[in-house]
Amino acid sequence: MTKKFAPPERQMPPPPPATPVNGWSFPDFNLADVTAFYEHLVCRATRQVDADKPADAMVTIREAANLAYLVNWRYQDDRLENLLSRISARLLPGMPPPPRDSARIVFFDSWGLDARGLSLQYIRALKAYGAPLLYICENRNEAASTQLREELARASAAEVLYLDDVSGPVEKTRKIFDAATAFAATQIMMHMTPWAVEAIIAFRAMPNVVKYQINLTDHAFWLGTSCTDYSLEFREYGRTLTSTQRGLPADRVILNPYYPIIEDNRKDPLPDRRPGDTVVFTGGAYYKMYGRGGYFFDLIANLLDNHDDLIVWIAGNGHTKILEDKLQRYIRDGRVMLIGNRKDINAVFKACDIYLSTYPFCGGLMAQLATVHERPVLSFTSADLVTNRLEDIIGTGETPEITTTDVERFRQMASELIEDREKRTHRARAIKATMHNRADFEARVFDILTRPEAMHDATARPLELEHHAVTSLYLEIENDFQDQLARRILHNTGFWSTLRFPAVTAKAALKVAYFIVTKSLQRT
Repeated sequence: MTKKFAPPERQMPPPPPATPVNGWSFPDFNLADVTAFYEHLVCRATRQVDADKPADAMVTIREAANLAYLVNWRYQDDRLENLLSRISARLLPGMPPPPRDSARIVFFDSWGLDARGLSLQYIRALKAYGAPLLYICENRNEAASTQLREELARASAAEVLYLDDVSGPVEKTRKIFDAATAFAATQIMMHMTPWAVEAIIAFRAMPNVVKYQINLTDHAFWLGTSCTDYSLEFREYGRTLTSTQRGLPADRVILNPYYPIIEDNRKDPLPDRRPGDTVVFTGGAYYKMYGRGGYFFDLIANLLDNHDDLIVWIAGNGHTKILEDKLQRYIRDGRVMLIGNRKDINAVFKACDIYLSTYPFCGGLMAQLATVHERPVLSFTSADLVTNRLEDIIGTGETPEITTTDVERFRQMASELIEDREKRTHRARAIKATMHNRADFEARVFDILTRPEAMHDATARPLELEHHAVTSLYLEIENDFQDQLARRILHNTGFWSTLRFPAVTAKAALKVAYFIVTKSLQRT
């Protein structure tokens, strides 16, 4: 029987605070390092545009956007938007006003995947809407887009264009523009990466076409504010950032929460369960668990210490050394089990009892999947990371409390769910009853396409956000747990930039070398 919850005499401390953005020492990156190199890239792109080298400028703008996306001290840049506008005016003729007697919709997709992003949800909604549709996709991911391609094949008025065989950024830009203008688009829905420079330049040349940005990466920097008429946000966090940090008027920012796609019946082997065990499942990219001093693993350890029959399954991908070091005793005893990067995620949810959201980065889609399968969701976050609120990702304003910033409240909520099966069932069903669904989503898409000006919620109030805490967290991830930032810097470093940024270049080289050695040691 599960041991009753009794807080230890010394309460569990709160998580460590955010590190000051310029509080790291060599060989770690400070924000000043990143912003200096970013400004270097912006200046390089400006020189390239001035010299009439659009292809080179597009590559540099993409690199600058990648850099900003990794650290997120800013969420858009008018200078880069202006450069994209100048390139658009240089490469493309203006598009004549499209006919307004009927809707003709272009859906631009950077991913084209069944299980990543919102492609399926929006294509199904556009199919229900019934207007002629041109689907333009950057990549033909046939193995990972079966459902998407089936939906497009069943749409009576859909045309499909893939861009895999287009070489070079200028050629891709012209291909997108020519296809959209030949189609006589009246509306464009943009489901794209934060650095989709070709699409942005093409759509900038279509001022009379209404353009909707499907803001999938709402937490981060992205390009495209200059060609966005309406931004479609899936939660309040994104709506706040877009209206306060990206410069779009609040009445052009529309809330459109999504529902999850559940159509996977695969089942791979799972660990055996003993009678009486309660299984808590958590997972995602491992970096989502590593920041703030590994506090997430302290939470797990505390729950295991207080509940004898608790088992924790952890799924994910990435470096496992930190996780294994923090939880080695429980792994050795068989109470924490690493179950790998799962392709059968729905089967995992059906087999567990409780889903624990990750910290310091939450798992929004994972929380939705747990809710669909009627598994209660536990979520802790620190007060300065509002981005981790799961309530409006999962459901409406009636969703019961899921996320808490009080560690003792979290432990109490966890104890109730671990010890009481009936409470688990009741709580899971209460959350599911408020969940976003397909019918409501498609009804909103219809209204967005027919009367977007009426979709603004004038009663909405911006969330209070602590931007430095978010930036600090991304710096911590890049300094300690992955080398994407270092690789981007090295990729954009030549002879003169090395002379100009010797310390930054040295830091990047050391980071990349460290991760290469670490991966090599892990394999052996």
